[in-house]
Amino acid sequence: MHHHVDMKSVKQAYTVSKPLPWPPTADDLDAFPPEELVPDALQTFLTQLVCGDSAGTEKTRRIVLSIAQDICRAVTNGEWKMPKHILLSTTVRHLYRSKILTTMLSRLGHSESYDYSLELETSLAKALNDSSSKLTPLIVTGPGNEVFHVEWDKLNKITTNIHGSNVVNSTAGIMIQELKPGYCATSSERTLGVYQRTKARSLKVDEQECLPPTALTKRCGPTFPREAVFTTPHENHDMYLKALLEYRNLVFIQGCWKQCR
Repeated sequence: MHHHVDMKSVKQAYTVSKPLPWPPTADDLDAFPPEELVPDALQTFLTQLVCGDSAGTEKTRRIVLSIAQDICRAVTNGEWKMPKHILLSTTVRHLYRSKILTTMLSRLGHSESYDYSLELETSLAKALNDSSSKLTPLIVTGPGNEVFHVEWDKLNKITTNIHGSNVVNSTAGIMIQELKPGYCATSSERTLGVYQRTKARSLKVDEQECLPPTALTKRCGPTFPREAVFTTPHENHDMYLKALLEYRNLVFIQGCWKQCR
């Protein structure tokens, strides 16, 4: 069966396609899957070219969609932003931190440029900062919805680039929240702002030098009921007494050692 695919049909598909918001998020890319973006005639042609008369496998399907996205990007001179090129650009930059590698893949038509990834992350950082300066958009605010635990920790990542191994230092915050009874998050609308794309590749955040004071009250753990009695299982009684005796002897020896000093 003959399927007519030319530059005009691809450009027409790009013209009628819905543009990605800026900055695009992972949810936005999920909402624009490549199988829905790429023209059907182009997919059918590449499928028959790669698979012949067979139905193909999941691997050949990925190859077809990959080639199809490269063609769509090439025909529109890079104007049509496809999920493959955005994801590959940001992934390679984060894994290897190599501008040379990202630029090479971009010039071969497989990903967006290194500068595009910087502009994208700068815009995402601006959107996050504008939407919430102290809390992430995932934290629910309002009466009764309170954060009761916050933890900060290192999130170092060991990467490998053309110069050898390297460590990317960052800090991750973990917030635990108990939602008010009856609350149900049903809205799946985008929580980040939408902007006009600029060439900004760095972000200056004007935050207070000193955070407002925070009162940290004493943590109250669960109390042991007065009427409850703690007893060890009968089969563990001898082992429990032996461990308790060893612990008390150790405390006694340490106390005597401190007095001798």
